[in-house]
Amino acid sequence: VSGLIELLENRKLYGIKVNAVVVAEGTEPDDNYMRIRNAFGEINEAGAGDLIDGVFRVIYPEETGNQEKSGNEHTEKDYKGKDYTGNNHSENDHTGNDYSLVVDYRDGDIEVLYTGDIGMDVEENLLEEVQRLDRAKLRVLKCAHHGSKYSSSEEFLAVYNPDVTVISSGRNNYGHPSPVTLLRLKRAGTRIIRTDTYGAVTVR
Repeated sequence: VSGLIELLENRKLYGIKVNAVVVAEGTEPDDNYMRIRNAFGEINEAGAGDLIDGVFRVIYPEETGNQEKSGNEHTEKDYKGKDYTGNNHSENDHTGNDYSLVVDYRDGDIEVLYTGDIGMDVEENLLEEVQRLDRAKLRVLKCAHHGSKYSSSEEFLAVYNPDVTVISSGRNNYGHPSPVTLLRLKRAGTRIIRTDTYGAVTVR
């Protein structure tokens, strides 16, 4: 979140155009949330089944009952000028890292699973959904929680079976990635690319 705030507050400096900010459906506003809103002006919410820009399909968090969808229907959302309205939350809402958006990106022969900072409990709940994903020619996993030892379980890695795993990590990053996670990734047979070693990663 702090990285997103820095990007939004300095996007002219970085030369990166941001068209929309999307958070998990039912996210509770806090200080960081308000800083994002002040820097960008609007925040949108998405839940399982929503489709963003035609290429990002949200597979987590599950719906909180605020929108009606049937079957596997996907909703193409309009992310322009929509203000946060303070949705009601279910009793089963997650908080913190486990309320990260998980999205499946598709573009031609490339797929990327963006996992945010989810832990093993959420990974376990997503196993069936992940198993149903059609495999593209190149399957990339954005390693959950910067390679935390509490994410990227052996079972999750076996089900998704990524060709490449990208770990976002840097200096003073709470000891991430964990040696335990790196060992699990090596045993899974995936190629590991770390931003603290390689810098920014571009998939083509």
